[in-house]
Amino acid sequence: MRIAACGYYGMGNFGDELFLLTYRQQLAGHEVFAWHPSFDPAAVDAVLIGGGDLIVPYSFASYYFPSVLQAKPTWVFGVGIVDAYPEATWPEREVDRYRRRLSGAHGIWLRDERSAAIAERIRLHSRIRTIPDPVFAYRGASLPIRPFSTRPSLGVCVHAYSGFPLESLGATLGRLSAEGFHILLLPAVNHSANIYADYGVCTALLDRILREPGASATVFKPEYELELIYAAIQRCDFLLSFKLHPTLAALRGGVPAFCVSKQGKVKSLLSRFGLEDFLEPDESAAGRIEAGLRRLLAEGKTRLQAAAPLLRQTEREAEAAFAELRREIEAE
Repeated sequence: MRIAACGYYGMGNFGDELFLLTYRQQLAGHEVFAWHPSFDPAAVDAVLIGGGDLIVPYSFASYYFPSVLQAKPTWVFGVGIVDAYPEATWPEREVDRYRRRLSGAHGIWLRDERSAAIAERIRLHSRIRTIPDPVFAYRGASLPIRPFSTRPSLGVCVHAYSGFPLESLGATLGRLSAEGFHILLLPAVNHSANIYADYGVCTALLDRILREPGASATVFKPEYELELIYAAIQRCDFLLSFKLHPTLAALRGGVPAFCVSKQGKVKSLLSRFGLEDFLEPDESAAGRIEAGLRRLLAEGKTRLQAAAPLLRQTEREAEAAFAELRREIEAE
């Protein structure tokens, strides 16, 4: 079967590209491709809408829900609902556009309980399910990455939005590095056409870190390569992340992670494994970020080891959800 995947693909976003790669792995034997307007809709057998926070209730995201594919058998799988604005501010006309567009889908399989609860409240579909983030079913390549340093490594995944705390974070990381850690800055979004590519932030942060006496830090290779970045994250000893999917990759690889994010999806991920105290929602809270990092370095390995059985269970649940999705698509 030819399965068109609709989402934010091709722009080098770490999580989104992992979604697409996971779909291809889990639906092996079928031709899964990212939808592009130049393609012939008549050649599509099924549609898979997925890849992150595609439901944006304050503005109908028509790019992710192309009208030319509306009559095709459709599954919405692993999607989240954006929580950047309060539900009370969502225009009813935009929410209703989602209801009408998704009414013909075979179901909506959402990747976290918060998104599912919202979908129930706004009556988005008659069949709403919660599944683990599909990237829990991604099968990472076994790449022979050598140690980054003779020091233990603290990987860092930044973001390139305004307000990134470069100065205060650089000082914090510089102090930690001077105490014996190597800081590895990992550009997880590095596509030339993506305005949120983060290699420039990594290099600026590197310069700030190295102003601290005794600091050791590098930026991982500047070219973007998805599986290599995933493997590099899992080769670190610890991770500081401002993003969801680098955190997920770290946890799956046994790497304790501390997150700086106010997004509900990040809180949902950490809470699932009893690690919600390794989260700081305020980027400007330099003192709390440093304290949280030091707690991670002291307690993270033990805490994550305790969560390992639940992580493995979550991976099995993600695989099972894909198996059910495959059965439904093939039965259509």
